[in-house]
Amino acid sequence: MKNLHKNILLLSLPLLHCAVHAGEIRMGDNRLAISVQTNSHGVFLADMTIKEDQLLTSNSPLFSATIRDLKNQKDIKITSKNGWSVVKNSTDVELRKITFKNHSNERSPRNLKVLVAITAGRGKSRWRITVSGLGKNHTLMNVKFPVLNLKATGDDYFFIPKYSGKTIPNPGNTKLDMRMTYPRGWGASMPFLAYYNSKYGIYLGAHDPRASIKRFNIKTRNKKLSFACAIPIPNMTRPGNDWKMSGYFEINAYKGDWYDATILYKQWASNHADYWPKMTSGRVARQKRIGQIGVWGYYASSPKETIEDDEREMRDFIKFFKNVPVGIHWYCWNNLKFDSKYPKYFPARKGMGNLTKKLRRNFDATIMPYINGRIFDTTLKDYRTSGFPYATKNKKTKAHTQKFNGTVFAVMCPTQKPWRKMIIDTTLKLSEKLNADAIYIDQVCAATPIECMDASHNHTLGGGHFWRDGYVSMLKKIHSQLPVKKFITVESASDYLADQVDGFLTEG
Repeated sequence: MKNLHKNILLLSLPLLHCAVHAGEIRMGDNRLAISVQTNSHGVFLADMTIKEDQLLTSNSPLFSATIRDLKNQKDIKITSKNGWSVVKNSTDVELRKITFKNHSNERSPRNLKVLVAITAGRGKSRWRITVSGLGKNHTLMNVKFPVLNLKATGDDYFFIPKYSGKTIPNPGNTKLDMRMTYPRGWGASMPFLAYYNSKYGIYLGAHDPRASIKRFNIKTRNKKLSFACAIPIPNMTRPGNDWKMSGYFEINAYKGDWYDATILYKQWASNHADYWPKMTSGRVARQKRIGQIGVWGYYASSPKETIEDDEREMRDFIKFFKNVPVGIHWYCWNNLKFDSKYPKYFPARKGMGNLTKKLRRNFDATIMPYINGRIFDTTLKDYRTSGFPYATKNKKTKAHTQKFNGTVFAVMCPTQKPWRKMIIDTTLKLSEKLNADAIYIDQVCAATPIECMDASHNHTLGGGHFWRDGYVSMLKKIHSQLPVKKFITVESASDYLADQVDGFLTEG
């Protein structure tokens, strides 16, 4: 009998540690409880509750991923819900690690392994994912993690970080279908969202210290709000690009509205984000200078008018606000049509340098010329030699282009030194030769980053944090060469460069 028990135990071990058994895995507490369900071939998110309130309308996979078979260039879709012959679950109460192995799709990598780690407790949860074992014949293209189907109660709001932030009342009855890219002021200016009603709030935050590219996919229908964080993977298309999520995703229960959600994000970002501003002496001086300006005026020069006309109109505007420090945001200071010929900004209007000096001396006005820090006019003669090599590319090495006011522009890759040098040289010339007090650099925080696939650029292909890295290098160089009190502002608001710029021209 003793030997029989021993044999039964030995036969049971492979089943306990290798096969997938149906059952429930519970995490957290009554402030936020998470229920994960296992079945015969996978795992799915079954429910989330705050006290007695159920948060989900239906189950969802813990993750979904796209893997490309490099031999035939066909994509393989996998999720946590099915296809796995091996799922291991740790028994740690506060930190659950769920390991997925041996996917049944015969085209998937033989040694594919996915690890999901969820920490839960005290109303908070942190979600991490790692994908490994891709091998030399496969590449990881994208991952959606986490994936949620939230209940919309009707007396509720959904906060999205578009522009300066926007609340959507009764989102379950509003047909939304959005893909909000971060970092992008026109998309997601900050990497968090929030759902809240009179009883509870749900905070959804991608806590990534290095501001890697990601998208928030949102659909609302029939009292249901579907959400997924979609992440383009660094070095997609390259074989064996095993990947570990940068930072983690946080799902928290809280009480309050959109403001309380922003405080949760601030608490994390102020302690952990690389882009949280450090108040150096230089930054303090620039913030003091920009903070003294009481009113800003938009001004665009016209080829039909002289520099004397510019002076008269600016002077009249400044005098109207008597005893109030004025800033002038100056467009078309070079007689060129707006949104054309970038980055060929010079020559400037004759007399511009003297005018800026006079306005500052006589009225203590701040003059801030406009330039664009992101795009290159494809009609310029030197585009093929000075623009195209440093432009963002798709997988077929075709430059990514966008049209503004009828002109086709290439979107430039901020990792490229020759492109950065063009912008740096322009800012320094405006400061040193034309006496500008500040520089406005358009689009760098407003427009979307591009998943650049140009291997010659020596950055991670597609995903990752190369977009921020490139602009940080550029803006640090500008600050190091500008006089201490001259500041930089940008279009829209996106927090990923908050440590490098001094002001955001935000949209409502």
